[in-house]
Amino acid sequence: MDTPTLIPEAVEWSEGMLLSPQHLQQNDIYWSQQVRHQALALQPYYWGLLALEYDETALAKGLLRITRLEAILPDGLAVQYPGHYQAPLQLDISGDDVWHDRVLRIYLAVPVREEGSASAQSRIQRFDRVAGALEADECQLESRLEVGRLRPRLTLLADKTIPAKFVALPLLELGHDSGDHLRVAAYHPPLLRLGACRFLSAEQQLSERLDAVTKVMRSKIRDLVGGRRPDERLDQLDMESRQQLFVARQLACALPSLEVQLQGGLAHPYSIYVKLAELAGQLATIGANPSPPVVSQYQHNDMGPGFDTLLTFIEQRLQLIQAQFEAMLFTRLSASHFSRALPAGLAVDTLLIELRPKPGQSEQQLNQWLGQARIASAALMPVLERRRLPGCSLRLVNPRNYSGLNLAEGALLVELNNKQIEHDGRDLYVINAGTDLLIRGPEQENAPRDIVLHRTLSGANPAGELSGDA
Repeated sequence: MDTPTLIPEAVEWSEGMLLSPQHLQQNDIYWSQQVRHQALALQPYYWGLLALEYDETALAKGLLRITRLEAILPDGLAVQYPGHYQAPLQLDISGDDVWHDRVLRIYLAVPVREEGSASAQSRIQRFDRVAGALEADECQLESRLEVGRLRPRLTLLADKTIPAKFVALPLLELGHDSGDHLRVAAYHPPLLRLGACRFLSAEQQLSERLDAVTKVMRSKIRDLVGGRRPDERLDQLDMESRQQLFVARQLACALPSLEVQLQGGLAHPYSIYVKLAELAGQLATIGANPSPPVVSQYQHNDMGPGFDTLLTFIEQRLQLIQAQFEAMLFTRLSASHFSRALPAGLAVDTLLIELRPKPGQSEQQLNQWLGQARIASAALMPVLERRRLPGCSLRLVNPRNYSGLNLAEGALLVELNNKQIEHDGRDLYVINAGTDLLIRGPEQENAPRDIVLHRTLSGANPAGELSGDA
């Protein structure tokens, strides 16, 4: 990006020179421009909001009143409100003459710095001269002197075209809802960190949508690989499991760095935009058409449309990733005692579990251990133990009957068939949704390494439909 203004030359300091206010003023201008251009070289989008709050009650009455504002203006001026300001920063937007369109964009504006910027005789006055406090000499605390201050003249503008004598920063957009009430629109102004958009409602914030994407990615990875351990052999996977592992790897490559950038809302939106473009390229490999979207240049003054294009593509590709089963790992309570909380509303007529072997453990040993185990909801386990009942009935099944399970090598796949027992004059099911399912086997070395409940995901695509196009 080209430097927008001519960089002033440094003041010449020499021994014996007669100092005047102009020397110090020009030195201040010189270093302000130096800092600005260095910031511009390091980050082209160095200006924007850090924080914004407004009075919602006043807005409902047609008055936009800013209660807190922190920002860097495009000319490098740092603004903090209220800070030292006593006058309200507000704009009456109730009149029809203010509204040129259905949407009204509000700007924070400050006059540009010209000659005599603090003088009432200048063409446009940037600063107000205000009396300062008595300031101590840093070397002699007993010596104090009143130091006058220059306070930037902040104003709010709602014009479609900002006058040339002002430097302005877009703050927000206003519109009317279906009930003709004033509302803050979903427009994202220039932000120095993504968390600065929190003045918007939750459903409008880009940060909320981005967080939702990372949660979906985490969920998809979990569904695709189940409870598979990192040290399991990959050469034992079937073709479908390999395909699911490829998709999970594409998600995993970009997820940690994106999550870190979203933590705390401190990352610059441009950095996140670049990360989303990278993620879109990785997800483009999913489906029959690997063409990535054409990514437009980042627009700092109106970032929403660019983010929306990328996020829409990413969300559509994530919808293509449909695992048939969710792997729900049991918690090991002891060497041969396992527990798993069953979701409320889960169909429990028939459940599918996987017993994963320890190194060197055979299917016969797993089957022998399970045949001596009791399986039931936690509340009924004491009843079964007292009456020496096994709980639900078991049936070994062929893994080929189920596609997309991502079974461990040498695992035992078993159907748990729910049944009723009589207790206190009532017929009770031994497995109930919304309770903890317990599997308690004999205390021996044949207990499995892990037990996994495979839950069918509603709406999942049949095997092989990951190759569909967006």
